[in-house]
Amino acid sequence: MVVENKEHIEIREFGEECFVESAQLSMFAFQTSRTEEELALMRSKFEQESITRLGAFVNGELAAQTSVLHVESYINGSSMGMGGIAAVATWPQYRRQGLVGKLLERGLILMKDRGELVSFLSPFSASFYRKFGWEMFAEQRVYTLDRETMPKRVPYSGTMKRSNYQDPVVRQLYAQFAERYTGMMVRTNEWWEDRVNRFKPGQYNVYIDENNKPAGYLLYEVKNKQLTVHELVYTTEEAYLALLSFMAQHDSMIDKIKLKAPFDDMLPYILHYSYVNIELQPYFMARIVDAVPFVAQFKFKPAHKVEGIKLHLADRHAPWNDGTFLLTVDEFGEGKLVPLVDEKVDVKQSEISFNSEQNEIFLSIEVLTAIMLGSRNALDLLRFDFLQGDVAAIEQLSQLIPGQQLYLMDMF
Repeated sequence: MVVENKEHIEIREFGEECFVESAQLSMFAFQTSRTEEELALMRSKFEQESITRLGAFVNGELAAQTSVLHVESYINGSSMGMGGIAAVATWPQYRRQGLVGKLLERGLILMKDRGELVSFLSPFSASFYRKFGWEMFAEQRVYTLDRETMPKRVPYSGTMKRSNYQDPVVRQLYAQFAERYTGMMVRTNEWWEDRVNRFKPGQYNVYIDENNKPAGYLLYEVKNKQLTVHELVYTTEEAYLALLSFMAQHDSMIDKIKLKAPFDDMLPYILHYSYVNIELQPYFMARIVDAVPFVAQFKFKPAHKVEGIKLHLADRHAPWNDGTFLLTVDEFGEGKLVPLVDEKVDVKQSEISFNSEQNEIFLSIEVLTAIMLGSRNALDLLRFDFLQGDVAAIEQLSQLIPGQQLYLMDMF
């Protein structure tokens, strides 16, 4: 007699009742261990964090899980609701059965219902998450400076003051700096406490300029003769140069400096060295969750009025984005994305078929995300066939994007 094995799969939210199962899966998947004290602390915060935990249960057993962090990020200088995907894990016997895909789709519905318009995640595989609509958007420079190439000590007119993560001055400086970059977190008190303080140990030093105004800070640690910069934040060029000089004050203790920086960082030019060890590091992926309200909240370039570009958008994992829309932008940079017809688009970019009519563009949600967030230029994507359509319309779309620098200083 043949016994048919029918598995019942349920995708749902879970809470503290599944803490032990969830912790065991996380420790296995990420190859970590926790003490009893650490587990007790995690359990005490399990229901208090701004997180929704989603599980794939097979015959009642937790087989796969992910978490959606409910936070905000800066997009073109204004804050926007963001759902952060984290802690994706599956037991080996349940892998390659589509469970993570189901969790991600449920997560997108959850984010849409909560008004979170974008989603970030740190990928184990970019190609895997690209299938679900996420695209690379945040890259960073990683500098490794030895004794020869590290900054020199130079005089500065202000002073350095030791501080900590609870200092309102530190938090205000961070907010001023973060607004300059698309992708930076809007840090809540919870985030400072549970993320920054826990995962970035070290010293805070605030630079006070000659007018007694705080203008930047350095969060760093010294260990094994290396100075590791966790956060270099500044609001003036004077503060930036002073903080570099302050790093050099540690020369008797260190052989090396390691720091991460955004792409607009000027360190190679300031150091005046021909060869500086710079590593380009892909970091996070992003996805537009709900295109219509995202466009309504997005700040386009003013004085680039657009009467109408027809976007044929493909998104098979978020059906509310899948179809044809009319994009209009007024002279003040206010945009609207209006659904036109109930028309589905082939999600395989290379197989999209279209009639090259005026003001029409055919693209996927991950390509739209790359364009809107400014990680890739629409015309460059056209050259490599990542989108198709009217060249004049694509050029017009490219001109609408402010092109703010991308950066993300946090990790989750």
